Amino acid sequence: MKHLLTLSIILCTIACSSGKPKVASSPDEQCIATTQKGTRCQLEVEGNSSYCSLHNPEYDKCQATTKSGKPCSRNAERGSNYCWQHQ
Repeated sequence: MKHLLTLSIILCTIACSSGKPKVASSPDEQCIATTQKGTRCQLEVEGNSSYCSLHNPEYDKCQATTKSGKPCSRNAERGSNYCWQHQ
């Protein structure tokens, strides 16, 4: 639990300073997706969606390649071919 709280604080700090996905402030604003670890996503939903920008199935995948040479697994930002990190 302490690790999850630390991760949430880090995510919030990054999100609040750069327009990246934000940690939800209440369960009503929380993404309904399940993470790879089997826990509910902690990020805030986008608009009228039930998903955050990372889990929204309506978004296309980022077209960038990671440093390791693999395709990026994140969703592209709305109106872009790239995720927040590869803009």
